[in-house]
Parts: sequence; structure tokens; C-alpha cells
Amino acid sequence: MKHSIITWDSSFRNFFHLLTSLADLDYNLDQVEVIFIEQRTQKIADSIAESIDVLPVREVATTLKNRLFIKLIYLNESDEEPYHPGRLLNIGLKMAKGDFLSTMDADILVPSNFLKVLDMVHERGDRIACMHRYHAPFPCGTTFENWTRQIIDYDLILNICPQNKFIPQVVNNKAPLLSTRRSFWEEIEFYEDHRIFSTAYTLFGRDISARFKLLLGDMETPLPIACVHPWHPTELDRGKDKIQILYQAQSFLMNWSKEQNVYAVNKRKPISDQLYRENKQAIDNAIKYSEINMIQGARRHMTSKPI
Repeated sequence: MKHSIITWDSSFRNFFHLLTSLADLDYNLDQVEVIFIEQRTQKIADSIAESIDVLPVREVATTLKNRLFIKLIYLNESDEEPYHPGRLLNIGLKMAKGDFLSTMDADILVPSNFLKVLDMVHERGDRIACMHRYHAPFPCGTTFENWTRQIIDYDLILNICPQNKFIPQVVNNKAPLLSTRRSFWEEIEFYEDHRIFSTAYTLFGRDISARFKLLLGDMETPLPIACVHPWHPTELDRGKDKIQILYQAQSFLMNWSKEQNVYAVNKRKPISDQLYRENKQAIDNAIKYSEINMIQGARRHMTSKPI
């Protein structure tokens, strides 16, 4: 197995375009496995998808089963357990069988040559691959009220994205793609899965990028192609004072890792635990607030106003 692609949801976005996009790749898909981690139960995931009139992920996977191997895992956690993308991705990373492990957002589209280009980058010796993402400013081919009925097509969505010819030399957001050899993932001990890095207000992508840099140096390469992100509503407010303690705690740990040259998660766990104990009430209150904000904002799907 050459490629393992790990993606996730927490009954959060309920757009799973990546799966169909990967199934359409110009590539030998016998060398590809996709591991999709859903944090909630199948019942919760299905009900939320059906409430906005989109196919549940299990039905999407079923329609693609003859084209692409997709392993769908439900963790069966309730909404009381905070959203934690790093912890979800770690579950898939640790069971992956590929030589190259890639984490990717579930709600993006990639061009048909995506894996061929990714192979080219890895084969020339670049150690970490990432990918720029263009955001659609409105639903493609429909109104904001009917956003779940938009046209899901890479080229059409790319054409409505602003600055769609520009690919930066540095990609700050690693959610669309973070790809490297299995051995490098194992050396840094994967994503940070501490409670401090839970919720949608997380710097987990910046953290793992910084730890890869400590291990490998400046070896991060953006692909010469980009993915596209179809429009969907979101109302996450990242400026609220109540959640600043999460960013502060995460930033402290990232700075400590840099100063101590520590890239393996378990080596800083005593510091993470101590930081959490000293700020437990503030961190737990921030997590509780952020979960309510995320669920209310992300699931208020039928808004008629562009965000």
C-alpha cells in the first residue's frame, strides 16, 4: 500500500466531497486506502446529514466501494466529549498501512492529478508536502438558501474562487493536506491529543508543523496544485475572550517545545498536564463554551446570508 489518507468529521460540516474526489483520481487506486473517522455515533451523523438533505458519509462510502477502499470508523462519542481533530486523526494514522500517510479535510476537492503530483514531490526527496486551498465565495450554481444543492465540481468551483492562479510559497493551514513518510509521523508521535488542543479553537495544525520542523528542518513543500473548498456556512467566532485561554495554553506548549527542541508529544506531556491542572477551570469553561458555539454555528445550516 503506497498511500493512506486519513480524514475526519465530528458531525460538524457533513460535506464529504474529498471521498468522491479521490475516487475520481487518475491513479492506481489499488495503492490507496482512505480512513474516515467520525467522532459521533452513526445515528447522530446520519440524522444531522439528513436534516440538511445530504447523503450521510456511510452512504457516500457505499456508493464508492467498487472504486475506492474506504474504512469508516465511528467512535460513538456523545456531544459531551469535545471535538478533537488531532485525536481523531491519530486513530486513523496509527492503523494506516501506507508508506506515505496524509491527513486531509473531508470537505475539499482535489484535481485529478493530485496523487501523481504528490508522488512527484515525495520522490524528489521533499519530506513534508502540504497544499494551498481556495475558498469559494458563494455556492456554485445555486443560492445561499440552497447551498447543499450546489454544483460540486473542481473546475467550476475553482473558476469562482478569487486569486485562483496564485499558490503561496508557504502554506499556513495544514488541514487540507499534511503528507509525509510513516517513519516521520512515528518519530514525532503524531498529532497532539491532549485535552488542551481540543475543540474547533485549536492550533493543532501549527503545532504539528512546528514539531516536524524541529525534526526535519525547513523541508515543507506546497504542491504546485491547489484544492478547492465549496462554500458552506460557518459562524465560529474566534475573537471571544472566553476561548483565549485555549490559544494561550497551546501557544505556551508550542513555544516550550521550540525552546527545548522537543518534537515528540509524550516528552512534553508532563508540561501539558501541569498546565492543564493549573488552569483547569478556565480551560474547561472555554471548552464548554466553544463546543456550544461550534455546534450552534456549524449546524445552523440553512442561513440565507453569506458569511
